[in-house]
Amino acid sequence: MLDQVEAAVIGVDLGGRITYWNHFAALLGGLPAEEAVGRRLFDLLSESGWGHGARSAGDRPDRRASTPLSFESGRGHASLDPIEHAASGGSTDGEYLLRRENGEDVVVQARISPLRDANGAIVGALAVCVDISYRKRAERRTTTQYEVTRVLAESPSLMAATPLLLEALCMSLDLDLAALWAVDPASELLRCVDVWQRPGLEVTRFQEKTKSLAFDRGTGLPGRVWETGRPAWVSNVQEEASFPRRSVAAEDGFRGAFGFPIVLNREVLGVIETFTREVGKPDPGMMQLMAAIGSQVGQYIDRKSAEMAVKQSEADLSSLLERERTARAEAERAQHRLAILATASDLLSETLDYGETLKQVARLAVPGLADWCAIDVLEGGKILNVALAHADPSKVELAQRLSRDSPQNPDAPWGAPHVLRTGVSELYREIDEERLLASATTDEHGDILRELGLRSAMVLPLSARGRTFGAISFISAESGRLYSEEDLSFATDLGRRAALAIDNARLYEERSHVARTLQNSLLPPRIPAIPGVEVAARYRAAGRGNEVGGDFFDVFETDGDEWALVIGDVCGKGVGAAAVTGLARHTLRAAAMREKHPSDVLGVLNEAILRADVEERFCTAIFVRLQAGNGIRNLELSSGGHPNPLLLRAGGEVLSVSCPGMLIGLFDDAEMHDCEITLEPGDALVLYTDGVVEGQGSDIEADGLKSILESCVGLDAAAIGERIEQRVVARQDGEPADDMAVLVLRLP
Repeated sequence: MLDQVEAAVIGVDLGGRITYWNHFAALLGGLPAEEAVGRRLFDLLSESGWGHGARSAGDRPDRRASTPLSFESGRGHASLDPIEHAASGGSTDGEYLLRRENGEDVVVQARISPLRDANGAIVGALAVCVDISYRKRAERRTTTQYEVTRVLAESPSLMAATPLLLEALCMSLDLDLAALWAVDPASELLRCVDVWQRPGLEVTRFQEKTKSLAFDRGTGLPGRVWETGRPAWVSNVQEEASFPRRSVAAEDGFRGAFGFPIVLNREVLGVIETFTREVGKPDPGMMQLMAAIGSQVGQYIDRKSAEMAVKQSEADLSSLLERERTARAEAERAQHRLAILATASDLLSETLDYGETLKQVARLAVPGLADWCAIDVLEGGKILNVALAHADPSKVELAQRLSRDSPQNPDAPWGAPHVLRTGVSELYREIDEERLLASATTDEHGDILRELGLRSAMVLPLSARGRTFGAISFISAESGRLYSEEDLSFATDLGRRAALAIDNARLYEERSHVARTLQNSLLPPRIPAIPGVEVAARYRAAGRGNEVGGDFFDVFETDGDEWALVIGDVCGKGVGAAAVTGLARHTLRAAAMREKHPSDVLGVLNEAILRADVEERFCTAIFVRLQAGNGIRNLELSSGGHPNPLLLRAGGEVLSVSCPGMLIGLFDDAEMHDCEITLEPGDALVLYTDGVVEGQGSDIEADGLKSILESCVGLDAAAIGERIEQRVVARQDGEPADDMAVLVLRLP
């Protein structure tokens, strides 16, 4: 019987020697019963110490210790031997490390209790152990992520953050040494920023050697990670021929090594490598954690670089204004430019619409800085004018027609084409007629350019995040101003701000498009017609639509004239939530084809989410099965932690349909129940997500929704869904705080 228990059951005598070792103990410990019986239990177990935070080298428990250090007894924490405690009639709970014969460690939760004979005399102890390694690893990863986030939030620069970051990684993950390498753009080499080692380790040569090295792509562990952009694991560096420091690693006792990239938008900015004195074993969870940390550090570096750029820009502007203040003749211009920058900051922060941002940028310069302002971009090998501004609208129309009829030559040696190719600003103090006519494509084009009276020009690249995507031209004409180097410096500052705003709008538009496309792919393209039944759905995403929501619904035929209705809500937003949403919809459709009862369908979904490679994701859902055709009466449904549906009777009574069930994706043994309800002609069943009743600022809770439904008597399914959406949005000032979905099933 004990061999059927899914826990390690171990019997020991009063001397601590193993007398019984069940089947699960053999699986957990990697040791058959015939080899375990007769050995001392605490030759196999030692106190864990997992989850106690950072420890110095002297604090590490001896994994082969014959006696554990401390335990939790029934009377509270006590320093005593669990076997002796069991002999006196007491029980002990504790966490231990169990080292298998192959060297692998398993963390177990054990309860050690007295073992009595038929006469009640204590003849030994019984230990019941369960594997908690996965939970401990998850706790350790959470602690590490918290420590890394804290360090990055509190550090003013990468140099200040590096030693604290490496210390946090080593202490929370029980590592011995870590180093951070940064890419040096000038030399195209990886150079060591800093090395941190656990206090108490006598490591000198390896640390000094690491600090002195630089790697190119593909060389050594850091170079290999830089070249591939992927984490790399070395089980034993002392046996790795391609590890240049293997001799000093052997001298200082290092074996296991792991390196992972610091990335930003798929670009490797640096590498972090870690070392232990034990032979390393690949750990998928660890690799996933380190990938997340690498991305987090990359974003930190980008943010600090942006802050430095802003500070530098502000310093440049301050310097410019200081020079202007020293000369009275320049005082008026400084005030004017400051007003332009202030206006620019306000206007560019008003919208994330790409097209509107382009127009705002062009209008910023007219007429304060230029008579004409044009923005050009290169698309498909052609230069396109995407924004143009002038104080006189009629001239704008003329210039736009000219741009369409006589497009610019991408190979032109000056102007926007040349700046787009080189990324270097150009200043034309005076535009001579020869250069002007050289850019004309026809005689008529030349005549128009001459008539415009162009006098002076500045053309600057629009660059952001390492790429030049356009050019902005400031041109004087009627005003007669001639641009100087100071004007170019000011225009460059304005251009930097404009470029960042334009690129932000572009990225936002792309992200919104991706989010909308992904969201639409997770919802049915249309609601199918079910014979004898009205079905309608309403869906509304919260916010500006650049994040994929987790609300979903579905209506589909299962078998013959049987149909299924589903509504659900996945925890969180974004790509992770979308992955779980897609998994939920496809799993429910597949399960509905082979499972008869709704509770069994939700059970399949629960198992699928638990087995999927997603973290901290769960969902709620309701599954309804119905038989289509005239005279439908009975529906069968099951709920997985979802808000109760509401039933609107033809006479106006509104009932809450309670069908208890646990959240999906959290528990192996989640309980679901099947419930039946009866529909009469004119009745409507309303399924909804919590965004309908729990939105910020909403007073529509369960009772409020009931009052809305009471006003829907006699309406068809589509009208009911529309009224619910209108009332909810109106009570949230037109901006719902959460996604919401409504599914209405009505019997005519």
